[in-house]
Amino acid sequence: MISSDDETHQKASEEMKDEIIKNGICVAFLVQISEIDGTSFYFALQAIRQANASVVIVNSRVVVFLLFLIHLNDLSIKVVWLMLSPLASALEGLYNNEFNGSLAILFHQGNIQGLRDFLYKADPSRFPKDPFTAAVWFQVFGCRSEQAFPKTLFKSYRICNANDTLRQYEHYGYDVNYFRLTYSMYIAVYAVAHALHMDKASGGTIMYSDKTTNGLKPTQIPISRCSASCLPGHRKTFVEGKQVCCYECVQCSEGEISPLPDMENCMKCPEDQWSNASRDKCTMKAIDFLSYKDLLGVALTTTALVLSFCSAAVFCIFLKYKKSPIVKANNQELSYILLLSLMLSFLCSLLFIGRPTKVICLLRQAVFGIIFTICISSILGKTITVIIAFTATRPGSLLRNYVGTRVPKYILLLCTLPEVFICALWLIISPPFPDYDTHSATGKIILQCNEGSPSAFYIMVGYIALLAFVSFFVAYLARKLPDIFNEAQYITFSMLLFCSVWISFILAYVSTTGKYLAAVEIFAILVSSAGLLGLIFVPKCYIISFKTPVSTRAHLI
Repeated sequence: MISSDDETHQKASEEMKDEIIKNGICVAFLVQISEIDGTSFYFALQAIRQANASVVIVNSRVVVFLLFLIHLNDLSIKVVWLMLSPLASALEGLYNNEFNGSLAILFHQGNIQGLRDFLYKADPSRFPKDPFTAAVWFQVFGCRSEQAFPKTLFKSYRICNANDTLRQYEHYGYDVNYFRLTYSMYIAVYAVAHALHMDKASGGTIMYSDKTTNGLKPTQIPISRCSASCLPGHRKTFVEGKQVCCYECVQCSEGEISPLPDMENCMKCPEDQWSNASRDKCTMKAIDFLSYKDLLGVALTTTALVLSFCSAAVFCIFLKYKKSPIVKANNQELSYILLLSLMLSFLCSLLFIGRPTKVICLLRQAVFGIIFTICISSILGKTITVIIAFTATRPGSLLRNYVGTRVPKYILLLCTLPEVFICALWLIISPPFPDYDTHSATGKIILQCNEGSPSAFYIMVGYIALLAFVSFFVAYLARKLPDIFNEAQYITFSMLLFCSVWISFILAYVSTTGKYLAAVEIFAILVSSAGLLGLIFVPKCYIISFKTPVSTRAHLI
């Protein structure tokens, strides 16, 4: 904004600036120009050139602004000028040349009833005592009024007659309806007189030239912005120390959108939706889970089925050679139970693959816990059987009464019941249920089973770990017992592997999210079960298949 330094225009400009700011428009500068101080023109030009504004509002005295135009022509500053009346009216002749493409806000013009007839009939003889009428006729027609001008001073001028009227200038384009200031005064007088009956005041008219400057078309609205408009998908970030109109455009974060331009804040997408690449629309998230069609799901399923088949094959070998001493050693029935539970443990890992349902979520952890407890309990029973068998051979040993098949069965039952109780209590108090995770993977909804009570899950796994440590300790004590078929050493290594796998599982479980959480547990089930199968039964199968004489009773005798 440019204003002359007089009090009237300064005050009006300040009020105008306040109203502009109230309407959310920024004012880059407001400078005063003075006809006395020539440096004020220089500072005004510098302000225009350094600012980002392309529209300059001028509210100044005509004389002061004309002096400013002299300096302006030298620099050829290309802006859109917005001139207010009466400045625009005074510069209307210059407008079509120096101000092409700019806007001039002029006072409203209109017909004043009776004004035309009044002016065309007016002459000094009708208003003999009016000096204004005499002065106008003196300037326009070069005649004098006898009453207004002394004859001694103006005797060389002719006396005005009835033919000296304004009507004769009508063919020069003289139009009384073009008196804007007069019409405004006319409206003002009638507005005061009829204030109680008027609903609204008269409006303004925007005039523009037929020519354009800098590509501005005659009907185009000029645009003056400190910063470019932020496109959809972006938000405004205000720069410290600058006005609110001077901002930067920053793309919305993932999961947020801005569907409209020039938004100050991005909108968060609903929980089941995600922002698209351009951040201007929310789209439905893709549903993801550990599927049988995934490469990881196929690999885990294939491994589980192969290992289950291997367990079934070992079981068939033990049934075929059930009368072999190596099969009979260390409790034949517990070996069958262990092989069946290992086969089921491989198959139970398939419950962790596929779309989670209510039934699957309820069963998978409980089935896994009980089957693994049976496995470890069987191993513990086999190890304790070996210790009882060798200790009972000593003279006077009280363990001789416990030799037989009943003790391992009692051990299996007593060790399995607490796990069954833990799982039953878990399913009753806080059962697992199907759930979804919207935070682990970007733009995806991970379907998974919520364990209901994490504490119950860790208690279940902790009990299995306790049995494993006890089995490891007992097997370690029995590792040096003298028997060609003593499997305590194999059990020791298998329990060491089992404990290592499940300790690693706990560490990975607390740091893994999404569908890979199920994959980690499947991996732990398969590896630990495969370790038991390989370290306990593969050596026996090797002896039965490739060292038949060693497995016969005759060889032992």
